[in-house]
Amino acid sequence: AEGAERIASGERGVRVEFPSGDDEFTALIASFNRMSERLARSEEEVETSRAGLTRKNRELEDRRRLMETVLETVGTGVAVVDADGTLTALNAAACRLLDVKGEVVGRRLNEALPGGGRSEVAALVQRLLSGRGARQEREVVMPACGRDRHLAVTVVPLAGPPGSPAGAVAVLDDLTPLMRAQKVAAWGEVARKLAHEIKNPLTPIQLSAQRIRKAHLKGA
Repeated sequence: AEGAERIASGERGVRVEFPSGDDEFTALIASFNRMSERLARSEEEVETSRAGLTRKNRELEDRRRLMETVLETVGTGVAVVDADGTLTALNAAACRLLDVKGEVVGRRLNEALPGGGRSEVAALVQRLLSGRGARQEREVVMPACGRDRHLAVTVVPLAGPPGSPAGAVAVLDDLTPLMRAQKVAAWGEVARKLAHEIKNPLTPIQLSAQRIRKAHLKGA
């Protein structure tokens, strides 16, 4: 009875000493001691498992914070959608490129990204979620005040827990600076060719003018 009370109060590894024998009371005490040992081992295993889970949870939390920091600092837009077509995450770059607020997280995709080029991005995600292709890629033009924005959109599946349908991740790259650089380079090439075309006839004109001048000087 004292051993049972000690176990009930939280003590582990309690043993009841008893003289050797083969009567029922001796067998009962031996069973009690085995139960106490097993309970102590179970408690140790539970504590070990709890410590391991705490460590893994801490590691997962550290990874989550790291990923959030990375996503919020990169210039590439990232949007995460679950299998039901609900927007679950949107980093700062995606908000800027799509011209939306962070409050759209938690809404259905067609509600979160309405109109203009945003609807094209939503359509690409929906195509992937419906099983029409394992990867979707397209260049999308986002109408903006003063100058349109060109985005390279890539949508890939996002694996969920085993047995659950996959979601999707949309990656948005701003091609506008590249497009501007290409336009500048193209206009530079056009200007070079125009200068070449203008310069070509100027050379014989200059030679002819020089001959005329020489002839005029001689005649004078």
